[in-house]
Amino acid sequence: MAVSSTATKASPLILEGMMGFNGRVHNGLHYTPQGTHTVYPLGSMVIVQNLITDQQCFLQGHTGISVSALAISQDGRRLATGEQGVTPGSKAEICVWDLEGAQALAGDVPSSPDDETKNRLHTDRLIIFRLRQHLGKVQALDFSCDGSYLGSVGGQDDNTVIVWDLRDLRPVPAQQEARRSSSSSTTMPSMCAWSRVVCAARGSDDMTLCLQWLHGRNDRFVTGGYFSLRVWQVDVETPKMHYMEAAMGTLRRQYSCLAISPNDKLCYCGTHTGDLVRVRIDRDPIPCSYNEPDMVRPILDVVSIIKFQRGIKALACFTNPGTGNMNVLVGAGDGKVAVMAPGTLKVVAGKSAQLLGGVTSLAVAPDGAGFLAATDQSNRFYLTFRDFVPGLRGTCHYAPINRLVFPAHCSELILTCSMNDIRVWNVALRQELLRIQVPNLEAKTVAITPKGSTILSGWSDGKVRAFYPESGKLKFVISNAHTEGAVTALAVCHDADEASPPWRVVTGGEDGRVRLWHMASAQQTMAFSAKDHRAAVTSLNITRDNRQCVSASADGSCIVWNLLAQTRLVAVFEPTLYEAALFHPDNSQLLTCGTNHHITYYNAYDGSSIRVLEGGEDAVVALDIVAGGEVFVSGGADKLVKVWAYDEGVVLRTGHGHSGPVQDVKVSPDERRVVSVGKEGGIFIWRLAGNAGTEVAISGAV
Repeated sequence: MAVSSTATKASPLILEGMMGFNGRVHNGLHYTPQGTHTVYPLGSMVIVQNLITDQQCFLQGHTGISVSALAISQDGRRLATGEQGVTPGSKAEICVWDLEGAQALAGDVPSSPDDETKNRLHTDRLIIFRLRQHLGKVQALDFSCDGSYLGSVGGQDDNTVIVWDLRDLRPVPAQQEARRSSSSSTTMPSMCAWSRVVCAARGSDDMTLCLQWLHGRNDRFVTGGYFSLRVWQVDVETPKMHYMEAAMGTLRRQYSCLAISPNDKLCYCGTHTGDLVRVRIDRDPIPCSYNEPDMVRPILDVVSIIKFQRGIKALACFTNPGTGNMNVLVGAGDGKVAVMAPGTLKVVAGKSAQLLGGVTSLAVAPDGAGFLAATDQSNRFYLTFRDFVPGLRGTCHYAPINRLVFPAHCSELILTCSMNDIRVWNVALRQELLRIQVPNLEAKTVAITPKGSTILSGWSDGKVRAFYPESGKLKFVISNAHTEGAVTALAVCHDADEASPPWRVVTGGEDGRVRLWHMASAQQTMAFSAKDHRAAVTSLNITRDNRQCVSASADGSCIVWNLLAQTRLVAVFEPTLYEAALFHPDNSQLLTCGTNHHITYYNAYDGSSIRVLEGGEDAVVALDIVAGGEVFVSGGADKLVKVWAYDEGVVLRTGHGHSGPVQDVKVSPDERRVVSVGKEGGIFIWRLAGNAGTEVAISGAV
């Protein structure tokens, strides 16, 4: 059968909000200098969030895997973001954004539902510069004190330190051919007439991990890395960069983060071994002759006796609002945050706390009253310097989200599952309500009974676990649900009522088995088991009359089962890995998708193919359909969420926002929202018109 073309003009799907944060980016969480917004990454997107109105602006312009570095200029006008490239040899781009414009959009309240500013998904309009020079990854970024220059460090495959000129919008002319010089003084010509590279040099003999400009001068910065700490002097007019290696004696450390004192005399260095190193960073200017001796050079001052477990991952210098003295804020890999006295390098009594996950970012509030701490488990905490008690300000999954589900007749709540946990969210408030943790296991699928009295979940150890939705406590476990692999799919019959057991649940496993269970709180009995699939079961869907169930598998087959007679009715086969299959609400047709990029309609009675749609440029992974059957939604590896007219087979709306493959997508019971989850760990909330609006959209597309 020929594939139907869907090349029609589709309107954008409006992004209402997002829940997610990539806590693995070091120094990835920032306050704006005004203290009204926070900036943080998720995948290849950057979010600017208003702390007063909770409105968000989404900056999407990177083409790499994810954002790997962030920096904000001291005046708050510009934001710089660097990425990790798709391959180690590809160019890793730096984007310089108009942060003032992003803050204005994050604070806007749209005048009408159709106001496009409500989308707040902006790309080229807010990008001031695109800087391409590093290979593989941008490891670290920082602005000079006046915002005129940007310093960047490449990743392991690049290991180059570059200074960029951001002073105006005119093209920077190409420099003359670089003079060959010693390893301590290096110049690099601009790659083209539009390049903004002032000068560049190799960061160190090994890998450079961090960079920090001085607070009071725009011609000097510090870099740290593997067994190297260097203070750089920049001469823009020459142009030239010259470094001095700090004299560390016999001390050899891997420097993972830096913080410079307000007077620019001292640099505090966090190490992989967990000790804090203080270095005096005064140095001579760039020498006129290579025979000129060094009179003043950076030198080791003090090494702390105290060591933090799993290394020091984040540092910040701040002024104590009570005493006016400078202190050092330390974040460790074991989740500990502490204030250390700058003189003795000892922890101040009563100024330490334990957080969930290793600390990767510390952002001191501009008013000096407290700070935000981010961890590698995607948690954001706020602590005041007065009481030092952590309060959770934001959280999300830190691993790919496998499945999501709406409770029946409830559009305000969703359940998601990922590594180690299941979470319940309030979609309207974008807040986590409940977290159910099972350490060292991955929740592959999740479902909830029609009356919302039991949360069912399938896990990587082959067990089905049931929990109480109010407390998250364990209700029962089916230990032998699937013994040869994970439980990969779950479906609960729509007539399930725990008040009159047994109620029925269908499970699918990594072993290809489909099983029917009769459930009760005291006993769970397997009523039927079939091994007709030869690969993992990826999806299960039950008809509304609870008579039939369709299972999709990675072996290229979809099978319709009779749940009453417990027999196979229909099977369809295609040369693809089926990712999802569901019944049309009238039970007459099947809708399937898979790795062949197609969305296929089948006759549910005989399995004959009715229509084949081109679903996208990559695999289509998830499907859901509204109760009336007029509209369905899809999500796939092309990172797009699409709204389709079922009868016409055309795309009505397309949602751009995910940075990785879309793992699952669902329409809310009131049909006003679409929620999608992705491999980057984000939960995206899209606005979908109600029934009347949908009908208008369909009529306009025909």
